[in-house]
Amino acid sequence: MVPSGDIVQRLTLATAFRDLKYSARRFSDTTISQLLHKPDGRLLNRIGAAALDALASLAVCAPNEAVALAAVLDRHSHIELCIAADTEEVPSTVVDHLNNICTRFLSIRATIEASPNKADILSTIRQDPHISKGSPEPALDALRLLELDLYTYSSARIRAGIADAPFDWLESLSHLVACLKGAPVDARDDLSDGERAALGRLQQSVRVQRYLPRFEREISYLQEFMRARPDDDVDAVRLRQNSVTLAIDSHLLEADMPQFDHFVSSHITRTTGAPPCEPPHTHEWMQKVAYVNTAFDALTRVLVTPGVSAMFGAHVPIHPVINIPPERLHAVALTADSIKATLATPLLYGWTASTFSPHDPAVFDDFVAELVAAEAGSGAFIVSARHIYVEH
Repeated sequence: MVPSGDIVQRLTLATAFRDLKYSARRFSDTTISQLLHKPDGRLLNRIGAAALDALASLAVCAPNEAVALAAVLDRHSHIELCIAADTEEVPSTVVDHLNNICTRFLSIRATIEASPNKADILSTIRQDPHISKGSPEPALDALRLLELDLYTYSSARIRAGIADAPFDWLESLSHLVACLKGAPVDARDDLSDGERAALGRLQQSVRVQRYLPRFEREISYLQEFMRARPDDDVDAVRLRQNSVTLAIDSHLLEADMPQFDHFVSSHITRTTGAPPCEPPHTHEWMQKVAYVNTAFDALTRVLVTPGVSAMFGAHVPIHPVINIPPERLHAVALTADSIKATLATPLLYGWTASTFSPHDPAVFDDFVAELVAAEAGSGAFIVSARHIYVEH
């Protein structure tokens, strides 16, 4: 039995987080969590954590890349970043891009600080960080260019996220839009009962009808985006605008999303003869497609939050961390002896009959016997000792 790539990636990243925790100690004894001791520490911690998540999301562009970031404070209480990937070494392209983001971001902050219009600039960013072309403020224009470059860099990842979905989201949502614009549900006899029930509720929703034209444009643009060849130049301005409105509509229409999900699931079941392999979550899908928007918003909050902004010095050192991937997963026959040997492994729990339940060693043998019986009935297997988790 070969574990899925997703499981392997999660295990590898878990190892990366563990290594980051220990590697961070080499650079500093102070971590972001210590900000919680400040009066406004919880706010600073929330914004700082969101910024780290944003940098991790924006640093990668390949569909299957993933990185983990940790932040420590140097002796000047300025941030340094430790980065690990789901591979042994962090790709140089990822480190270079992360460094580019940080360098440009700090340059924008310095320009804001030096401007006589600092208060107005920060107010503009606070109200809407997605700057239009033509701003007379150099800092705002630089922020606009940074955002557009992030969309260009991330376009392949956005495209892959849509293409690799378990079913054709765009076709399903496009069909839903056509139905919402078409005849009343009572006049249709070409839909399943599930489609009819969901469509009827959505047609009666004032909120859905209000935002339907914009939602239709968003889906139409994404279809056009997916039809383009991967090597075609990306119109970052249009991609940004679509992501911004898609993110907004994911919130405005969130209360109606269960009906979106019901319709999509029923539509797939009717047209394919089988329900979707994964339950549809339209709200979650929209947010994933618009992830650059979410990450950029989180990053710009640093600029308008003095306590967090002050933690970024003139330069952000980036320390790649070597990540030794987990041992290759392999199946091991579940016998009483192999289970006992695995549970006794010092790197795991070091459990034996006497340590598992000191007052009743027989409990350990009963526990092992239950695992053997479960394996006999389900074909289960033990993964290498490093990856066994048993509640006790």
